[in-house]
Amino acid sequence: MDFMKKKYIILAFVVFVILIFFFSKDSVNTGENVVDFPNSTLYTSAKYGFSIKYPSDYRLDENYSYNLLGEGKELPGVAFFVPKTLTDGTNLSEETHIGVEALKNGMTCEAKSFFGDVVDSQKTEIINGKTFSVATASGAGAGNFYEEIVSVENSKTPCIGLRLFIHSTNIGNYDPGTRKEFDKNALLDVYQKMRESLSLQ
Repeated sequence: MDFMKKKYIILAFVVFVILIFFFSKDSVNTGENVVDFPNSTLYTSAKYGFSIKYPSDYRLDENYSYNLLGEGKELPGVAFFVPKTLTDGTNLSEETHIGVEALKNGMTCEAKSFFGDVVDSQKTEIINGKTFSVATASGAGAGNFYEEIVSVENSKTPCIGLRLFIHSTNIGNYDPGTRKEFDKNALLDVYQKMRESLSLQ
């Protein structure tokens, strides 16, 4: 009887170990995106060497290029533009997007390199064990406001930056009740989730 008990205990232990391995293997860093991101689509770019999850209602643009650094300094990549559900009836512009951009060879691989000379701040952040340089920039003119954040994972090749580009207008320029202030926190939440899901090949 004691022998049979020991046999069942050993068998139960083996089954337990197998189950632990099976259910935990997805949490091991295998290069796959395992971030909990509901209602999202996985996009993979062989051209730029990355994969990322993005909200399924965002509009994908594979011919995107960031061109605010001047002629000849464009940064090619892929962009995900916000849906009309976030812009209709608000002061948020349809130009608002999250872009994945490739820095040109020879440039220092850090977040501020994606802005040229116009940078408000740069800092280091550790997210899920990954170290990022994060830079911000902002501007305003003729009732328009621009806010940008770029995150770059350190020591990675190719040098890929994730940019949040927010274009909004002055809510005070509209008749009362005709527009509402856009939800900036919701945009930041999407950006953070996309940054967590970004995987460089």
